[in-house]
Amino acid sequence: MRVERIKYPMGTLASEGALIYDENVSGKRPAVLLAPKWMGMTDKPVRRGELLAGNRYVVFVADMHGAGTRPVDFQEAAALANPLRADAIEQRSWVRSAFETMIAQAKARDLIDAAAQRSAFALAAATSWSWRVTAPLWRQPCQSMVI
Repeated sequence: MRVERIKYPMGTLASEGALIYDENVSGKRPAVLLAPKWMGMTDKPVRRGELLAGNRYVVFVADMHGAGTRPVDFQEAAALANPLRADAIEQRSWVRSAFETMIAQAKARDLIDAAAQRSAFALAAATSWSWRVTAPLWRQPCQSMVI
């Protein structure tokens, strides 16, 4: 399983997500965007991304706090997440940045094609706010689920 750290812009923040795929699998695969819970880009969502990717998907774990910003406890996570939860437009902008990065990086590695892009899943490993972010985000078919 290959895990590549990818730097990308997220509004005015610099972020670092993880592109995950099985490099031994040939052919195109669907893409899955995974937005971690509010503790952010820890090893746990990357491991979940590896399990999810398996030999069937390309997974991109989004960094919703910005590169290097990692809350140490629940209170710090809330302080980082609450302003974003209160601004659905900004949420969508940040998730859109992660989505576009996932598609561009996967295409550059010849892992997905245009059909895969249209059917990409937006998978949010979070709770209430994930549904507001993923479902109306793109004007194309998009499925979302919570794990």
